[in-house]
Amino acid sequence: MRRAANVTDLLYRVEQHRRALLAEHLAPRGLNFNQWIALRALCLRGPCSMTELAQATAIDRTSLTRTVDMLTGRGLAARWTPPEDRRAVLVDATTDGKWLAEAVETELEALERRLFIDLSADDQDRMATNLEKILARLPGRGGLADGVERAADPATRRSRSA
Repeated sequence: MRRAANVTDLLYRVEQHRRALLAEHLAPRGLNFNQWIALRALCLRGPCSMTELAQATAIDRTSLTRTVDMLTGRGLAARWTPPEDRRAVLVDATTDGKWLAEAVETELEALERRLFIDLSADDQDRMATNLEKILARLPGRGGLADGVERAADPATRRSRSA
């Protein structure tokens, strides 16, 4: 088997199993995977447009609208129109959303520590750097080439839960 095909297969399988494991941890909090990804992005980014949120999360626009509807319905996010541009719609995490995201993040960091126990901090940094390089080569998929900023703090990259 070609090395690239093997890496692609491994990435896919790891992500599928990781998502299933995360879903088990998110369900008691009333969140699904997309809701968690969107809420976490809002907490990290602050107020942003739906387009910016779609780029940051790699969630398609239709699913993202439903996701944000669910978050706003639960009081975890808020939408508003800024007075300086009545055509724009911004979305941000509410105080309750930030509180929930912080609690979930703490739980998921513990889970990720168990998953990454065999990888040193340097191994995790290299893996994050290499994955960011791959993401950057995926135009239109929220990669670095599309203007999504790379996390400046290596510790933040290591503890990503999404």
